[in-house]
Amino acid sequence: MSTRIGYWKTAAAIAVGAGLTITASMAGAESVKMKLHSFGSPRQPETKWIFETLKNDFERHSGGTLTFQVYYGMALGGKPRDLIPQVENGVVDMSYTLPGYHAGRFPILTALELPFIASTGEAFSQAAWDWLDKYAHTEFKNIKVVTLNAIDVGVLHSTKKPIRKMADIKGMKIRVAGRYIGMAVQSLGGVPVQMPLPAVYESLSRGQTQGMMIPWMITVPFKFAEVTKYHTDTPIYHSLLLTAMNMNSWNKLDAKQKKAVDMSTGKSFAKRYGALWDKGAAPGLKIARTKGNEIIKLSADEEGRWREAAKGAHQAWIKEMDSKGRNGKQMFADLLAMVKKYSN
Repeated sequence: MSTRIGYWKTAAAIAVGAGLTITASMAGAESVKMKLHSFGSPRQPETKWIFETLKNDFERHSGGTLTFQVYYGMALGGKPRDLIPQVENGVVDMSYTLPGYHAGRFPILTALELPFIASTGEAFSQAAWDWLDKYAHTEFKNIKVVTLNAIDVGVLHSTKKPIRKMADIKGMKIRVAGRYIGMAVQSLGGVPVQMPLPAVYESLSRGQTQGMMIPWMITVPFKFAEVTKYHTDTPIYHSLLLTAMNMNSWNKLDAKQKKAVDMSTGKSFAKRYGALWDKGAAPGLKIARTKGNEIIKLSADEEGRWREAAKGAHQAWIKEMDSKGRNGKQMFADLLAMVKKYSN
């Protein structure tokens, strides 16, 4: 316990010492500069699609009084799993993270990562905000949700063995991003392995894992086409990306600055961002084909078998909600209806 407390004190001291706290001007409206902590690289698409866009919109809507600086690659310390605690403890003002990194922290929100729910990031990103408003907001009582978006659909990539049918997965170690997609891999006969994205390339190249569930877009910045040879291009699941803000940081903003945040984010932003991710899948496919990798399409009957097997993950989530005194079956039905609303 003392080590953990020491970590947070050290991280906070580093943040303050580096001048990363909120600042203010001496005249006129307060000028606020927040610090945003991210697990990713500045080369990832979020830099242009989210961070630069939000920064410009924050400044424009606030009259130039609100901005932020991004610290990439866990530059302020800790592991990706620490990003939400860092926001909650005020070590940073905002964190950009994958909810799947925070096992057990968002059981309602992670329904959005269940397999075979949707096929486009654009539709799912909009449904995610409806889900947040109706159910998942209860998991963010001390956190301001700034962005919440789905990325392009995740598919199965493998290193040495082509996956043409469910039996081919048996015994393979497959990297997954979250608990429920891990359950889906297990139901298909594989062995799910959770690890942060920066560790995946080496794991695949060394044979420690033999495949991964990941969107096409992600294969580009991490050069995963170099260490995979086969790609079973069947839409299986979506991952979520989340920007969370410390509530004290939020409460320190004036009315115009808060309005600037709300005007810059929400469902309309999610729709645009989700559509960008959907379009971003094409470069990953192109690179894989250029390298001579094989793109595999499941037959309709085989995909049906996968979908049927993956229903065990749905039932596990429903059961977990029931155990918490909720109506899991109704919640799941609502989720499917929300996705259908934006998929038509």
